Amino acid sequence: MRCQPGVVPAVMLAAYLTLSLEAQVRAIQRPFYAEQRDEVWYPDGKRDEDIVRITRLANRSFLAIYPLPADNDRFVKIGYFFYLNDTQAHVQYVGDTALHVAWPNYDLPPSIPGQDSMVDRYGDCSVLTDDAITKVAAGKIRHFAILRIDQVKGTELYSSWIAPELGCFPLRRQVLVDGLVRERVETVQLDLLPEDTQLSLPKGIRTISPQAYCDLYRKRHGQDYLPQRECSRLQEVYDRFKAANGQGDAGQPAGSGRKQE
Repeated sequence: MRCQPGVVPAVMLAAYLTLSLEAQVRAIQRPFYAEQRDEVWYPDGKRDEDIVRITRLANRSFLAIYPLPADNDRFVKIGYFFYLNDTQAHVQYVGDTALHVAWPNYDLPPSIPGQDSMVDRYGDCSVLTDDAITKVAAGKIRHFAILRIDQVKGTELYSSWIAPELGCFPLRRQVLVDGLVRERVETVQLDLLPEDTQLSLPKGIRTISPQAYCDLYRKRHGQDYLPQRECSRLQEVYDRFKAANGQGDAGQPAGSGRKQE
């Protein structure tokens, strides 16, 4: 193929961009700890701001900790609630520090725990090979190359600035509704962690069964955590797992990880 000097044929440019994208997909996914400022603007005009703390491993396991609002006032925080997704043990722990407990969820998709809602939010590089999603190089954030992804849903525009080298973790996110900012998430701290980093539940947290968690939540908050039918179903899954694995209790993820109390 011959072309004028200084002119790159479109097919060659496309091939280069494809190779570059594939190289990013194969980039090493490093363990890291991040703190993100999450700003939300409500329809009533009020603004709320929280700091979300996330530890994520190269195997896509993660621990995410959020401030826990009071039942009667979303602006008053009474502790933290958290999710720990363990992709090796195929279990998700859900709990809060106000109750000092967590329950293990074994009712997960066969691929990656929480992929339908949680893992996607904290990094899923399948978006890089999805031709229906437009990716645009957007410089660097915190010294990592960034791709911007925009998705439109009705009057809502969802934008994410993802870092392929961090397992496509979104270092920045924004939601516009009718052209107005409704949510903005910005990474304010990012630390790379040792390769052998492991996750553990927050300090002082013990594990209990799903039904016990539902009962304790109802007693503490005066309302249902989940419908009783769903609590019973999750309890049955939990009991089957214990029986199949000869466990006397739920067990906990091992390892030290980054301290997040």
